Amino acid sequence: MILHCKKANTVIMYSHFEKTQIKKLKRDFPQYATDLEEILHKLWDLMAVFRSRHCYTESMEGSYSIKRVLPALCPELSYNNLEINNGLVASNTFLDLYYCKDKDYINETRKNLLKYCHLDTLAMVKVMEVLDQV
Repeated sequence: MILHCKKANTVIMYSHFEKTQIKKLKRDFPQYATDLEEILHKLWDLMAVFRSRHCYTESMEGSYSIKRVLPALCPELSYNNLEINNGLVASNTFLDLYYCKDKDYINETRKNLLKYCHLDTLAMVKVMEVLDQV
């Protein structure tokens, strides 16, 4: 993460989750504190655009979560068909893998986690593309 963010001027996130996790990494791995602090200063929260109601549609159903914003702006994309389809499930599933010994289950779960992470990242790209057109 540090290497990938080094050259970036801005690192886009959606909500404060990433910021919280980077702060925990900074605490737990002080040898990377300087690099992690640089990332913290580059973070920009895409959710703020929707939270402030500068961009809103009725199809968001009163919510500015990425799970509502994405299908409202990009109806071809949805979390509904994913095995792991929200952050809490993803976090808990990842934690459960720590104690798991079943290699097949681990591999399948890893694939499902990567699909979820892929859509989370793609969602921000697609939402930014829509916003750029406005």
